[in-house]
Amino acid sequence: MHLRAYYSNQLIKNKIFLITAVIMTLVSGLSMVAVHYATQIYEDKVYAEAAQVLNLSSGMVDGKLREIEDLTFDILSDRTIQTQLSSVTGLMRDYDYFKMKDKLTDRLIELAQHHHAVSAIQINDVTGGESQAAITSRYRLDTAEYERRAMEAGGSVVWLPAEEPNVLIAVRQIRRMSSLSLKNLGVMIVYIDMKRLTGQSLELSGDRYFVMEHAGRVVLSNGAGSVEPLTQLPLRERQGYTIAKMNGETFFITHLISKYQSFTYYNVLPYGSVFLQSNMIKYGLFGVYALLFGLALYIARVAGRSISRPLEQLTAKMKLVQKGNFNTEELFQGDNPNMDETGQIHRHFRLMLETINALIRENYAKQLAINESEYKALQAQINPHFLYNTLESINWMAKTNRQPDISAMVTALGRLLRGIISRKEPLITIEEEMRIVRNYLTIQQIRFGERLQFRIEGEEQLSGCYIPKLTVQPVLENAIQHGLEAMSSPCTITLSFESGDSHITIRVTDDGPGIDEATLLAIKEGYVVPKGTGIGLSNIRERIRLMFGDEYGVDIDSDTGKGTTVRIRVPYRWEDEDV
Repeated sequence: MHLRAYYSNQLIKNKIFLITAVIMTLVSGLSMVAVHYATQIYEDKVYAEAAQVLNLSSGMVDGKLREIEDLTFDILSDRTIQTQLSSVTGLMRDYDYFKMKDKLTDRLIELAQHHHAVSAIQINDVTGGESQAAITSRYRLDTAEYERRAMEAGGSVVWLPAEEPNVLIAVRQIRRMSSLSLKNLGVMIVYIDMKRLTGQSLELSGDRYFVMEHAGRVVLSNGAGSVEPLTQLPLRERQGYTIAKMNGETFFITHLISKYQSFTYYNVLPYGSVFLQSNMIKYGLFGVYALLFGLALYIARVAGRSISRPLEQLTAKMKLVQKGNFNTEELFQGDNPNMDETGQIHRHFRLMLETINALIRENYAKQLAINESEYKALQAQINPHFLYNTLESINWMAKTNRQPDISAMVTALGRLLRGIISRKEPLITIEEEMRIVRNYLTIQQIRFGERLQFRIEGEEQLSGCYIPKLTVQPVLENAIQHGLEAMSSPCTITLSFESGDSHITIRVTDDGPGIDEATLLAIKEGYVVPKGTGIGLSNIRERIRLMFGDEYGVDIDSDTGKGTTVRIRVPYRWEDEDV
């Protein structure tokens, strides 16, 4: 806990230094561990490579030996071989026996001529006679032991090491196949030159050895030195590696015991080459560590600068804002922060300032809109009682002189002013708004007479809903000024109230001359100001938007010669709701 507090109170540059020191300490420890295990890892890699080579080499040798095994089966099952050996008896004449051996030898040569690794094939018949197809005549051995091993195997191939180096012998009993009698016909002995068997397939690098061992004897070696000590190595696993001395030198020895006839294969290479490369890896790791150390210090220095510089710039901007400078264009002139955390702080700070400026402007505009809608009524409050008393005196004078129209206009004007001045709330009910509208229409109907035709639809069911004060009356005033006054014929104005799912639509429609497209566009964009001291549509639209949101407001449609329709959209607000 104290360590965390200590770290939290440090400057950023000190934090970066501490983090770098910790990281480098960890890297140092891990590097030491890596160096400690580097030799073992490399030995495993060398073993994997040697094991792969050994698997491929042993697989190749096993495959070729299987071909020899297939050859022995072809020989013992050959019809000519079977016929000639079946004819051998102890009572045969010498001439017939010689002819049989001659035919047998010719057939052996035909069968073995495509197998260059086979040095000689010898068949001993049941009388002890020998028939041999050989490239060289050096194989004159005592075959009694081979015959015994073949007879014990009962027809299977038996692999035996020869006395000569790099020679492997395959022996197999030949039985009569006709009528499946399995009568003994003799023994076949195949002499295989392992050097010729492998050919150029096992040409390894000069310091490597490939050794094949069977029954405690080396049957194949591509090295010049003695490899007999390999046969004395204790092998605990089918496949693995060991480090051992042989002929006074240390070798890295990989072994594999084949599943085919239990041959043991060795891949031998001097340990010195492995040790040399291990040292190279070790010193290479030290070099990499030194490079990483220097690189880490450089990165820490650059990172400290890249982090501290934008934060210092941001601090300077905050001080300017603290002094009252909210001009984002000036504060962020030429600023192009990155997309990292400090860059995001810059952007959010700028967005915050822009939001603050927008709120200031919006609050100012809202206050102006509210004041504009009531400024005439506030002017009348200079002496409202004097105004009401004067209108009441005019009313009684009109009645005394029998002027009912003047009396009605004065009464309607007084009620209109009382309705506007008496309520200070920004929202009033539709019923209260309609009182203002009816008093206003009373005056206008007396003024225009039959030229003004007015209808109201759907008021009753929505009379308790709240709407902004002076929303309908200014729209009606615009309809009379731009519609009725612009024509000499009667004009019909319809005021309707419609309810939606969550809003109210107030529609004011007139059949006046309409508005041309250019003027209509100017009205929608707020460029057209109301006549005299009236309240324009842009003012009503802005007040509704500020009160309820952008989805509410005023829309206007008009076609030249077809009239104009103004739609006012406000949300539901009932008398029992908090307004």
